[in-house]
Amino acid sequence: MPLLTLIIAIPAVLGLVACLLLPQRLVKYGALAIVLLDLALVIFAAGRFDWSGDYQREVAAFEHTVPSHFQMREYVPWIEPFRISWTVGVDHLSMLMILLTAAIGVFAVLCSWSSIKKREKEFYFFLLVLQTGIMGTFLAIDMFLFYIFWELMLIPLYFLIGIWGSKNRIFATMKFVLYTLAGSVLMLVALIWMYYTNGYYENGVFQQVKTYSFEVMAHTQGEAGPLGSFRGAIWPFLALFVAFAVKIPLFPLHTWLPDAHTEAPTAGSVILAGVLLKTGGYGIIRFCLPLFPDVAFALAPVCTWLAIIAIIYGAMTAIVQTDVKRLVAYSSVSHMGFVVLGIFSFNAQAMSGAILTMINHGISTSGLFLAVGMLYERTHTREMSNFGGLSRNLPIFAALTMVMVLSSAGLPGLNGFIGEFNVLLGSMSNVPIMIQAHENPAGFAAAMGMVEYTWFIAALAATGVILGAVYLLIMYQRTFFGKLDEARNGSLRDLVPREWGQLAVLSVAAVWIGLFPRPVLNAIQPATERALQSVAIGTPLAQWDEESVTTVDVQVEWADASGVSKKP
Repeated sequence: MPLLTLIIAIPAVLGLVACLLLPQRLVKYGALAIVLLDLALVIFAAGRFDWSGDYQREVAAFEHTVPSHFQMREYVPWIEPFRISWTVGVDHLSMLMILLTAAIGVFAVLCSWSSIKKREKEFYFFLLVLQTGIMGTFLAIDMFLFYIFWELMLIPLYFLIGIWGSKNRIFATMKFVLYTLAGSVLMLVALIWMYYTNGYYENGVFQQVKTYSFEVMAHTQGEAGPLGSFRGAIWPFLALFVAFAVKIPLFPLHTWLPDAHTEAPTAGSVILAGVLLKTGGYGIIRFCLPLFPDVAFALAPVCTWLAIIAIIYGAMTAIVQTDVKRLVAYSSVSHMGFVVLGIFSFNAQAMSGAILTMINHGISTSGLFLAVGMLYERTHTREMSNFGGLSRNLPIFAALTMVMVLSSAGLPGLNGFIGEFNVLLGSMSNVPIMIQAHENPAGFAAAMGMVEYTWFIAALAATGVILGAVYLLIMYQRTFFGKLDEARNGSLRDLVPREWGQLAVLSVAAVWIGLFPRPVLNAIQPATERALQSVAIGTPLAQWDEESVTTVDVQVEWADASGVSKKP
């Protein structure tokens, strides 16, 4: 049974059937049934998945046979002259991402239940096509197929924001399209470049391997072909990295996000924050690190500093916002900066923290956008000055929103703390910067004492956590406490079961991961190890002194076991 193909195709195909056959008033019920079916298939796939991390077998990719760790792999040659195939598969990283995507898809439909009143058929169709695009992005192994799904995500979101968005939706839509399309063009150029330059040398003669298969490229990249050299790899790496950085979004490519979030309907914001931003971090871990390890390692200090800027800039900008939705949007810039910091620290603790932060951000920020949407649906405003004292007549809403706020702020005992804490501890041993300090004693890194521990990086990143608590608690205080100044707010109704049920599920997930992180960390560990092993080949990471590596490994082992690192 082509299970992964069904997971990808069902939302779009059944969504089209539902829109053609069901009357307008029943389309939302059909959409809910479709996303629940997709969620059931993803859970079934997770039950069949081998979580041990030991899975590997030989697979075919046209005329090549290469080792692969992808499970439930489905391979069908498609455009054979250009070596393009329908190849999908799942590993630990993509399994976690599609579980998150399927769950968020259900919330996206439920939050639109009463707020979408015009052109409902078209709305739910685009929403379901967007889910197909995201699922395909996480499951595609053929890189050209990955590019097709990457582009597919753009089209439905363009219509969701452009038709059902707020008053400045056209400006936000065009800005979003221009940024993401520019990144997509760079990605296409990189893929074509890689197609024609991939290969290896045999007896001094270059053997070209034309392919879009990630498995084949990963297998041949270390064999001294053009992509195996720094000069041959830097340009495709930069093109792919910029495309992924736009989606994350990483400073200074972030400016499309606040406008898109602010103008998008609630469902668009939930999917955008919950899973779409994760495709950027996923792309870096999946493609940039294993295909271009030497370039990724060499440019890691630059990426680290960009992440630090994003963390602090996003948090400081969020503090001055008066629009609740815009505040949450800028918080995403800050939180996703922790993901980039964790990835480019190149140690297992930070990397596992980065992946966990992607999952946690999907939970907490989706909850915040759901809460903002519920508030807007009642008051038709997002300005904090129009709120105050809402906890008096909205006690359930206030309580559940508080959990989401504290989760996003990184309160110990909730999910946000575990991910960011691992990133901060891992960033204390940012290997590329430590090597930089060793090699250049007169440089900035050495001058700041970052030879044995990169404490300065961790200290700067920690300010993002502090500032996050500031803007989130200010927002919560101005919205739910104080005087009930607006008379109309006194008659607002509390959440109905459909609404509080969504926030309750996300709150339970936040508490469960916060108190019992070990199952999730264990699921993340094989993806972390595989990413770091791919970078270690041919980079200074493999030769880094044994004492430093041992220290990092001890910290990682303890973090995986308990969720909190302890100093030996």
